Amino acid sequence: MKKKWFYLESYVYSKNSNNTLLIYNTLSKKSIKFNNPNILKFYMELIKQQGIIEIQDNELEQEDIKEFVQKIRNTFCGDLIVIDSNQTKPLSLRNHPIIMKDFRKKVKENSLDFSKNVLEYLYEISIHINSECDVSNCDICNYAIKQVDYCFKHEGNTQLDFSNVEYILDSVDNLPNFRKIKILGGNIFKYDKINSVIAKSKGLKTNVEFYINLHQLDFSQLEKFNSKNITVKVLVQGGSSYDYLIKNIAAFNKQNCNLSFNILIDNESQIDVLNKFEHLLSHLNYNVIPIYSGNNKLFFEKNVYLTEDDILELKPELKTIHTNQILNSNFFGKLFITPNGNVYENLNGNCIGQINSSNLAEIVYYNILNGKYWFKKRSSSHDCKNCNYSDICPPISNYEEFFEKNNLCHIK
Repeated sequence: MKKKWFYLESYVYSKNSNNTLLIYNTLSKKSIKFNNPNILKFYMELIKQQGIIEIQDNELEQEDIKEFVQKIRNTFCGDLIVIDSNQTKPLSLRNHPIIMKDFRKKVKENSLDFSKNVLEYLYEISIHINSECDVSNCDICNYAIKQVDYCFKHEGNTQLDFSNVEYILDSVDNLPNFRKIKILGGNIFKYDKINSVIAKSKGLKTNVEFYINLHQLDFSQLEKFNSKNITVKVLVQGGSSYDYLIKNIAAFNKQNCNLSFNILIDNESQIDVLNKFEHLLSHLNYNVIPIYSGNNKLFFEKNVYLTEDDILELKPELKTIHTNQILNSNFFGKLFITPNGNVYENLNGNCIGQINSSNLAEIVYYNILNGKYWFKKRSSSHDCKNCNYSDICPPISNYEEFFEKNNLCHIK
């Protein structure tokens, strides 16, 4: 006598929420949805049995179960195995992510000597070296800095001591997983030791990005940044900035440093301007970045909010989905240091330390144990936890944090 076993492939992601079952094949990037109650009941038992279940002939004769099995097989999301009745249940090879919360628990219990290697989890640092800014016609920094990398005028004329900058650069340069350093300010050219910061950066293996508002840009200064590991990020925002950028494209192309332009937009007319001059802008390395101003919600809904098709078009790998189940890859491993030495895991949150009194290892160690943003998952948020796409959707970003709303989407 034979037994039939039905199983889901190890590369298949599935979630049942709000009486709808989503099956997503991470290899083919195809998805199927079911809402038949009998299918949902069968699926729940299947998951209870670790993704493989004995199925009877009379079940396969039921139209809804038969449809489910056929669709799963036709999309290579699972299959049937026929074996002798005296053989044991086939092994289930369902994939599961590393459980980071257990890792954090071990750290708390001091059962893991984590402090020696803690900086392996530091990926990026943004250093705001000064607060002085002389741009008079800019009114977006107060909210732009909460959403994207941008210059910011802090109260007073505060500067981060160069010894702290030097310490940070030296500490991260040889870290195995470290990706980049970002140098920002008000106007970084107003920083007393800016030439020392540039010279120090040139000697690093790590990539360094210097952020400069277009209105602060001095062409004569750009030659200083001529190094393979340095990129100058030019910040462009609306109106006269667009005019100046377009008029000087030829001059920018003559520069001997790596230049990249972050063009901020917050309305449809700005998109029209960029489209009009796209043939000229194509000569530059640039990114167009939407910004929420507080009164352009319709613009955001049209240009930033995601649909189901948008999410599936991203075609996430199984590794990406597992990462989303554990941590927030938009935030994890990043620190922000302001001119007064305060350290943040996110500029929308609270200060977590002081670079003058704590070393980087202590700060990272603290954040692994107590961090809010590094481990902020959609599956744990009130807005998203009951959505089928919570683990497939891109992680929560600063847009959601600034909006104070995690589901910036058109999914009901």
